[in-house]
Amino acid sequence: MKINETKLLVPDLPCMQRDRLFRLLDNHLHRSLVTITSEGGYGKTTFMSNYIRQQQRASMWYRLDSNDQNPRIFLSYLKKGLSSFISTLSSDISLELEQEVEALSMKLSAHKEPLLIVLDDYQMINDQAELANWMAKLIESASPQVTFILLSRVKPSLPLIRFKLKQQLGELYAEDLAFDQHEALSYFSTFSQLSLTIEDIQTLIRKTEGWVTSLVLLADLMKRMNEVDRRYYLARLSITEDIYLYMESEIFEQQQQKVQQFLLQICLMDELDPLVINDFLGIEGSAQLLDYLHTNHLFILREKRGYRFHRLFRMFLYQRLKKEIDEKEFRLRHIQLAQVYETRHSLMKAFAHYTWGKDYIQAARLMRLMVKRFHPELFLAVADGLLEALTPDNSLATTSLFIFRCVPLSILEKLVPIFEKNLASINPEDRSLLNQVQHRLAHIYFYRGELNDSKALFEASLEGALQCYDLGLVALNYSMISQIYRFMGDEAKAIEYARYALSYAEEHSIPPHVKMHALWNLAEVSIMKKDLHYAESLTRESLTVSEQCDEASKAYPLSTMGKIYRERGEYNEAMKWGREALEHAVRFEIEPDLGWTSLELGITYLHAGMLDEAETSLMKAYQIFDLYSDVHQVVRRWIRSVQEQRYLSANPPPTQVEKVPNLQVNLLGTFQLLKGGQPLGIPRKSSLRLFLFLLTNRGRRLAKDVIIDALFPEDSFDTVQNKFYVSLSVLRKSLEPDLLSGRNSKYIKQEGDQFFISTEEMFIDAEKFIDLTGKEGDDGLQSWLHAESLYQGDFLNEFPYESFLEIERESLTQTYLNLLEKIATCYADVHQYEKTVEYLERILKKDPYRDYIYVKYAEVLLEQKRYSQLKQLVLRAKKYLEEELDIRVDLLFGPLLEKYNATQPSVRLL
Repeated sequence: MKINETKLLVPDLPCMQRDRLFRLLDNHLHRSLVTITSEGGYGKTTFMSNYIRQQQRASMWYRLDSNDQNPRIFLSYLKKGLSSFISTLSSDISLELEQEVEALSMKLSAHKEPLLIVLDDYQMINDQAELANWMAKLIESASPQVTFILLSRVKPSLPLIRFKLKQQLGELYAEDLAFDQHEALSYFSTFSQLSLTIEDIQTLIRKTEGWVTSLVLLADLMKRMNEVDRRYYLARLSITEDIYLYMESEIFEQQQQKVQQFLLQICLMDELDPLVINDFLGIEGSAQLLDYLHTNHLFILREKRGYRFHRLFRMFLYQRLKKEIDEKEFRLRHIQLAQVYETRHSLMKAFAHYTWGKDYIQAARLMRLMVKRFHPELFLAVADGLLEALTPDNSLATTSLFIFRCVPLSILEKLVPIFEKNLASINPEDRSLLNQVQHRLAHIYFYRGELNDSKALFEASLEGALQCYDLGLVALNYSMISQIYRFMGDEAKAIEYARYALSYAEEHSIPPHVKMHALWNLAEVSIMKKDLHYAESLTRESLTVSEQCDEASKAYPLSTMGKIYRERGEYNEAMKWGREALEHAVRFEIEPDLGWTSLELGITYLHAGMLDEAETSLMKAYQIFDLYSDVHQVVRRWIRSVQEQRYLSANPPPTQVEKVPNLQVNLLGTFQLLKGGQPLGIPRKSSLRLFLFLLTNRGRRLAKDVIIDALFPEDSFDTVQNKFYVSLSVLRKSLEPDLLSGRNSKYIKQEGDQFFISTEEMFIDAEKFIDLTGKEGDDGLQSWLHAESLYQGDFLNEFPYESFLEIERESLTQTYLNLLEKIATCYADVHQYEKTVEYLERILKKDPYRDYIYVKYAEVLLEQKRYSQLKQLVLRAKKYLEEELDIRVDLLFGPLLEKYNATQPSVRLL
């Protein structure tokens, strides 16, 4: 028989020396058999041939192919290869094959020198039972100096357990052959002459799982790129054409048609659960198929939670499936899989697959169900990348806008400490992970109304994403920063950042979610600038793009269309669009969407003079946005406007012309000074302090010396005199720019050496608040609610260290708390217990040390049989009253506890 000598030559392949693998193999060479088993492309042949050449080991090499399944051919090649190391061995086949094998085993048992017998591509003969029997006999009879090394894509069909029990078996697998971080860095820097950062290497290892062929092919691709293109590619790393073709020809197409179809059908799953697969495909026996795939090393890994695909192989299958079926069928399969997961009570995975199937109604429904069922920390998986992990071709830019609207803020708030802790512990070199965590935490801050903190984190994420060339995240950060600037009233910055977002989305084919958000945001800014024609154009384009995004997001441009018509004074058309937006939001029941559409529709009703409808809509928004502090304040201001309109309707002005105050001063909460409805600034800090001091002491004439002692206590006489008059002059000029003489000021008055503020032509919210709280009778509640809406925060709360404000601040705070108590009592009298609880809760949030309020609150909860809330209230009382003030809670609640224990003897409160 003619022998092809090349099959017996040790391959001479250029490669990097892998000392780690050399040491692993050295540790096994005292055994009779070493199996090196993995999927294709892990460099088995390259590693083994390099080891033989570098270590100069005596080795027989035999590369198998399908012809070697013939026993005579196999034995001929084996004898020919061994004849170079056993001088008495002839390469001819002169005896019966069994006799030849027996003779060969005798030769191997007597061999005295170290010898490696390497059989490459052993999978080519693995199914031949006769050859397996021969191999087992030869391995078992070989002397301790002989080691068989089998390189195979499948586990050899040999009595491996027997060898293992005799301590004769060594095994290396794909996880041993895969590049680790050090090897990858060495390969790219020395062998491929590519300078990559540690972060780049970490990204490559994470996404390729160290698969050698993929790294070699990626190195070849990146060598042809410039620095910018390389950074961009690494940020979006996916299957290249070469990797796709390798997996297609060397792995996928080598399988039977049945196996190919099975792989494509299950590639939507990140975890390969046999029970889920059986339900999804309507089959039985998927467990056996998975075992077969794993045994045959088809890029299926077994982990603690079960089987999963190798990441790159799943990407390949995902792309292959997308080529074979259309988008509609692809989404339908995600939805069908979601239904299976939901039936099996795996709600998080069901939520994810409904989302990828674009069935956002079902996704939102599941989110509401999970909120009631699960502990908040479970939602960390959703907020921290579950959706991106489940599908190979999606990213944070695709999911972020939907997820952070869909998960209620009450849940997200509880995740803040976890995210903040994670953020602090991330290695700064892992820039990609840092960018994502910053972006996610920024989203939560945004919804909480902490706009400055949110902007800072979005900007940090933006800077990092630019460095990493994660252009989808770059565009999304730009769009979110634009929205924050819009909320802050900085129109120029909002437009600038929205345009950046749109430019990146256009240039780099970013998913449409970012484009839709940026278009909508730019439309809202255009409304602020009164450019309604351009705003309408942008909004209609945003509506079109929203068809490709999460369906729920369509509520926003629908609502904006209503806003545009409202600005034009076309209230019927505005209400039509606003109602459509609200109806759309109701389908999904996502908190921010419902709140936003209710707010905008309520404002439209107010402009149209429909006060009942306006109040209903705005109160709904007010309740939804309870935790969204920034938007919550906006809604309160609109509710205040409704109440003011009601008040004016019920109390029409007298027939004579009444002067409308030209100057409006808001002291409750953030200080605001408006003249003619426009913000008015006081440029000098000392002038502002003088204004606040006079306002705090309104109704009193103050001697100049009293003012100076309060505002400038540490300065010399000459200095303070000058400071006082300069501050006074600047204040008067700020309030009345056209004023020729300070003594003619209608606001800052002077009589001799005394100064006071005239409020006749001013609207001061604190004065109005005090006036309304004193109302009684039939109109009392309406006046109190109006007063409550005026209280936007504690008196001048942005000036916490000005001592002259403290008395007034404390007085108004107490008035506010007393007001809340009166409102709560009023609602209790008419059996509106939801409102009663709401206002009692506000009192305790503001002042958790009011013991008698706990008692009132407990009485209502007990009356309404809200035992769970009652228990929480008692625990809160223990914390604030008993632990901090030494007030015994059992005595405080004495009679109530007796009543409770009589109705609920099995569950004790204390």
